[in-house]
Amino acid sequence: MEEFRRGCINDFIKNDLCHVVDGYQRTYDISYTKNFLASFPFEFIPYKDSIKTHKKAYAVLRHDVDHSLRSALAMAKIEHDLGIRSSYFLLHPDGLVNRKNYFGQIVNNKMEIFPWLIDAALYLQDLGHEVGLHNDLVSLWVGTGMLPSDALDAILTILRSKGIHIFGAIAHGSYACYQFKFINSEIFIGEKNYSEKMGRPDPFTLKLQERERERERERIIII
Repeated sequence: MEEFRRGCINDFIKNDLCHVVDGYQRTYDISYTKNFLASFPFEFIPYKDSIKTHKKAYAVLRHDVDHSLRSALAMAKIEHDLGIRSSYFLLHPDGLVNRKNYFGQIVNNKMEIFPWLIDAALYLQDLGHEVGLHNDLVSLWVGTGMLPSDALDAILTILRSKGIHIFGAIAHGSYACYQFKFINSEIFIGEKNYSEKMGRPDPFTLKLQERERERERERIIII
């Protein structure tokens, strides 16, 4: 599990940095990545800064942290050492496929955020990186019944109260989105107006309809 204290993160990721180096050396030298980033002709800036910049040429480096928080922290340290600032979007559990990940866990249809997630996010900020939310709120809606607007407000309120300055979100391409043909960014349309604006039922309604069909099929069995 991704458990650590903020003051010990350098020790926490030390072995993982070695793992990254050793792992990639089997296929290509990690120095290629370092040299590429160091020689890139444009300045790297976080997503949130790209909205208001007046620079004519710049690059935005984004990391969607789907699986390993350790690897993200290791990469963040590499970038920091090269003077690079990038954006890390952290993925919450969905209650459908991933009931538990580095971010937290779903218990009784409620989300519990792990304390080390806060420390990791603050560490990323300490390195000069942006922290954002990797939005899988459609899956969370389907998996728990939590309205996306309520879940988003609760997550942002908690993280911001801990000093994490979240300004943006990136949609996650989850199992539920592929299954029901939705995009997580569509949550900003609003749950109440979804059917009217999109011309189709919302994903939670579709999930309930699917469950009802499953219950009906279970009424016919072979003996």
